[in-house]
Amino acid sequence: MKIGLLSDAHGNPSGLKNCLSFLERQNVEQIFFLGDAIGYLPRWAAVLELLQTANVFCLRGNHDARLFNGGALNDLSDAYQILPEYVQSILTYQPWIETWPSWHSFSVGGKKLLFVHGSPFNHMEGYVYPWSSKKDFSTIDADVIFMGHTHRPFIELFEEKILVNVGSCGLPRDHGALSSCAVYDTVDAVCEIFRVPFDIDEVIAASPNIHHSVELCLRRTSDDFVGKLIP
Repeated sequence: MKIGLLSDAHGNPSGLKNCLSFLERQNVEQIFFLGDAIGYLPRWAAVLELLQTANVFCLRGNHDARLFNGGALNDLSDAYQILPEYVQSILTYQPWIETWPSWHSFSVGGKKLLFVHGSPFNHMEGYVYPWSSKKDFSTIDADVIFMGHTHRPFIELFEEKILVNVGSCGLPRDHGALSSCAVYDTVDAVCEIFRVPFDIDEVIAASPNIHHSVELCLRRTSDDFVGKLIP
């Protein structure tokens, strides 16, 4: 059995769509999205439609958690410097988003898998980078731990546990034009990260009023990125 993993689409349906297409070609049986469908880039409704249509299991990220307050839609247009109509466009998805859990776990192939947006210690807000100390992970009751939130992918073996940050499919912070996703093989207990290109100029053209720092992040390049590049 193969599992597909995604995180942090942040209003970029182009990056998400390319990753979903790639994962479909890998014949994954289930796809998990580790949170943050919204934020930064404005096409939140298109991201949510893709996730729902593909029957993706979604966790709630910290940006998703900020979306609703007491059942009422917050005015987030100022926070993300996007047009108010983009915020309003996701009203129909409110009931679905409210069902997203903050974490998920199950066992398969003799391994216990844990899925979070941030970290096992702070499900939505915790940051685990490649350079973060991993010593506290010895206390976690899981064999494979999947995380997002940092937009920095890595795979690390720590005391017989597999720690995976799947990176960001919408706003990567190492090489901006390379969406990140992962595939975990439950039979071999092996995980691999893949980088799938998307058209930056197309995304920016479809994203009016985005913050300058977001555009700079998208245009960031690096030869030192993690994962296998998919042509």
